[in-house]
Amino acid sequence: MRVILASGSPRRKELLKRIYDEFEVITAPVDERVIEERIEEELKGLPMYEVAGIMVSQLSKAKALAVFEELGCPDGCLVIGADTAVAVSDEIMGKPKDRDDAVRMLRKLSMEKQYVLTGVTVIEGGKLNTFVETSLVYFNPLDEEQERKIQEYCDTPEPYDKAGAYGIQLIGDEIVDHIEGDFDNIMGLPVERLKKELLCN
Repeated sequence: MRVILASGSPRRKELLKRIYDEFEVITAPVDERVIEERIEEELKGLPMYEVAGIMVSQLSKAKALAVFEELGCPDGCLVIGADTAVAVSDEIMGKPKDRDDAVRMLRKLSMEKQYVLTGVTVIEGGKLNTFVETSLVYFNPLDEEQERKIQEYCDTPEPYDKAGAYGIQLIGDEIVDHIEGDFDNIMGLPVERLKKELLCN
């Protein structure tokens, strides 16, 4: 079977290697901002983590379908799309715009629990399956030591291509107090849940 990851994320690529020894990485252009803005407008008033769950579900589906259709919908082909968001009480955090925005995000995440949601869509033949996995992350309190760690981290290139401005596998031991749920999900792909879903297909 031809297996395709419809995501350019190096973290998802490493995680998928736990399931498949060989697969291709193919991405197709998806205007994520248009989808995000539509969902935010349609779901005004809902809790942010609920909005984020619907958003990552829709984005993972759009990514997987775009690749599947670009390939001509072949038989014997499995396409996996994924999208991850970080949500707090009043904001869905994407990638930071700049250093100030990264610092702002990490400070805010140090003051309240966060929901990390990953939407995954699997397309095999004509069958499509989408699911969302949620983990909770609690940062250390925002004291002088946490502030120092945030500033040092934002001086590296690491925060700027990640939702919520951090990669838990890179700085988790430094700024995170504890998590609830799947660690891999926080990295961008809930491997154990994906395995179960693939077996059900």
